[in-house]
Amino acid sequence: KVIDFQGNTDLGDISGQTFVNLMHPGVQTTIGDYCAELASGYPGLWGIQTDYHRFPLDNNTSDGNPGPYSYDSWSRQIFQIVTGFDPINFGPSPSGQLWDQFTAFRRSGIAECAGVMQNRIDLADSGIQFSGAIFAQATSNPSQFVKMQDWPTMAANGWLPYGVPMAYGTSTSSIGNDLSSAINQASGARVVPGLAILTNISRPSITAQLTTAADRDLHGI
Repeated sequence: KVIDFQGNTDLGDISGQTFVNLMHPGVQTTIGDYCAELASGYPGLWGIQTDYHRFPLDNNTSDGNPGPYSYDSWSRQIFQIVTGFDPINFGPSPSGQLWDQFTAFRRSGIAECAGVMQNRIDLADSGIQFSGAIFAQATSNPSQFVKMQDWPTMAANGWLPYGVPMAYGTSTSSIGNDLSSAINQASGARVVPGLAILTNISRPSITAQLTTAADRDLHGI
């Protein structure tokens, strides 16, 4: 499980969710097995999409720690072996070179899980498309920092052939900014807009959203 720096577990974006630590080798093996089962056991399946490929939202924005996950025993042990420092000692207001290393360590591990998934899918059936729901500005927007989602690395390494930015903004300019940001970071991956209309939040019409995507030469949704 994902654990925060205060030892809390059963963490998720909403009540009842629990996130697993995608960095953990055992988690990666298990998810890889699921992907292989899907890819080999369901004839006619077109694709597999990973979602929530990240850490949860911040469970306490007032505690001073912008990246409170994951402080499980495995993550702490591995980071301490590499650096000599137990990340639990960062405290509530972390900073400095070691903190930057811990950030890179977590982002890298989560990204590598996509590589495991893609590899297992490809070995089972190379015709199945692997995609992932992503936050277009995951590595640049401070509000996205907590999620540790380095999807540009997934794309650059061929681990995420299809990136689906969740362009759920309430204006065409916001949606367009997310799509343009995704295009600029996608390397060789194909960007397929993820658009939202069926919510209680007022958003541009689907026609306006499709036009915004088409203006950027994006025609799949």
